[in-house]
Amino acid sequence: MNHFKISEGFSWATEPVHGASACLEEVENGKFRAFDYLVDFVQAQARSEEDEQREGGKGGLVLTSVPDDVWHTILHNIRPNDPQFLNCVSASAMSPHPGLALMFKNGVKSGVLDISEFNSEGQLFGLAQVCLRAGICVVCQMLTLGLDLTLLVKMLIEIVEPVLDGTDVEPTARRRDAMQVLHSFAEDEHFNDSDAPIFKAIASVDPEKIAAIGAFMTAIGAGEVGRRWERAAEQSIA
Repeated sequence: MNHFKISEGFSWATEPVHGASACLEEVENGKFRAFDYLVDFVQAQARSEEDEQREGGKGGLVLTSVPDDVWHTILHNIRPNDPQFLNCVSASAMSPHPGLALMFKNGVKSGVLDISEFNSEGQLFGLAQVCLRAGICVVCQMLTLGLDLTLLVKMLIEIVEPVLDGTDVEPTARRRDAMQVLHSFAEDEHFNDSDAPIFKAIASVDPEKIAAIGAFMTAIGAGEVGRRWERAAEQSIA
């Protein structure tokens, strides 16, 4: 087996190949960033593996494609003020390495962590995206972690408003993700149950916006989901 020094490895990785970008780009002293294509390739490969696991009925632990060392590094280095903290907590809860999720729950319970600091648009939307990619119930994750479900619902509806009013005919990836999360809410058989947490969160929104989501869902062919949103609008008025 051939062995080489780390410095030699970095020298190889930072050298442009055939005039194209190098694998690594130095962004500042001692810090490097992977070429975008490599990141996209690895993420696409991971999503493909996770899709196969979901199709095989393994939806409970879909993040097994993430190496153990990555989870250990995240656990020991990520800080609560990191914009991706809650994203990682949620991912950890759905992986074979739930250490970060347990640390978060214990931190909130003991008062070391202030839950209100995580009820922000960036943190909550990141969590919703992780759940969406993994095929995990967003509402369940929100309730399990003790987060503000009503705030998430209002935030998602605000994100998709340009789609609902027709000003965005080619929705951004962010708006498509938000719409998919809203769609997933109504897939729950308890969506129109007045005692269900998701219905209570929905009922806090302007009924016209709720009805608009229902009309949009129906227009794109999701009739059953659309009817549930329209019924929610009627229930919130009553």
